[in-house]
Order: sequence, then structure tokens, then C-alpha cells
Amino acid sequence: MIEIKLDNSKVNAVLQRLSHAIVDMSPAMQIIAGVLDDAVHENFAQQGRPKWLGLSPTTQKIREKKGHWPGSILQQSGQLKNNIGTESGADYAKVGVQKGLASKYAAMMQFGGKTSPRSMIPNKTIAPRPFLSISDADEDKIVGVVNDYLRRVVG
Repeated sequence: MIEIKLDNSKVNAVLQRLSHAIVDMSPAMQIIAGVLDDAVHENFAQQGRPKWLGLSPTTQKIREKKGHWPGSILQQSGQLKNNIGTESGADYAKVGVQKGLASKYAAMMQFGGKTSPRSMIPNKTIAPRPFLSISDADEDKIVGVVNDYLRRVVG
């Protein structure tokens, strides 16, 4: 019988590096969290991507009386935008609103809904204004981050 032994140490080394890199993708995930954060702040800057629905005439009048209109749709006080945070780990990256006062408001703005009977505009339907979203270009950036990470790891 003829036996052929191949030295595949280079292939094994690359596969080993890839295996370790996939188990802990923290470096890539940290960058992806930054991309997500940039995307959300760009949503605020552009008033939605796609554009959010405008404010109701009632809300505009309330804001005018308080000196906050004309202005940005979700930035009357800046509380929502200032409570955006990111988190990342070995296998995840996320962006969201920190817990606290802004979280209920954030959910109403993200998904829409009906105001409470005790709100400044009672029992009114609020249109969703999804600020926690990414565009196709943001998605492409994330894919690029992953591809760059894997290229660096494999060498």
C-alpha cells in the first residue's frame, strides 16, 4: 500500500485562527455597534430614513407655545437622542434607548400607538417614527466590517 502524507499545517493554522475569531468577534462587533449608533443619529439628523410623518397641527401648536416649533420632529428636548446607547460583545452588537424616562416615549415613537388619557394630547394615535433603523447603505457598511475582520483574521 502506498501512503501519502500531506503537510497541511498552513491550512490548519488558518482554520484555527478563523475558528477562534468566530467564537469571539468582539473587535468587529464593537465597530458594528458604532455603525448602528451612527445610523440612528443620522435618522435624527435627516428626520427619518425614510422621512417620518410630520407632527399633527395640535402638536405643532403646543410646541409653538413652548417655543419649540418649528423644529425637529423627535428632538424637542433632546432626551430621546441623548439616551441612545450601544453595547457589543463576542457575538452581538446592538443600539437602543437606555432604560428610564425615555424608554416609554421611545417605544411610542418607534412603533406608534395611542396616547394615554392623561397625556398632553389624550387618546390620540401617534404615527410610528422608527429612529432605530438602518438603511441599505448602513447594512453594506456592516457587511464590509465583517468582511474586513475575516480578511484580517485569515490573513
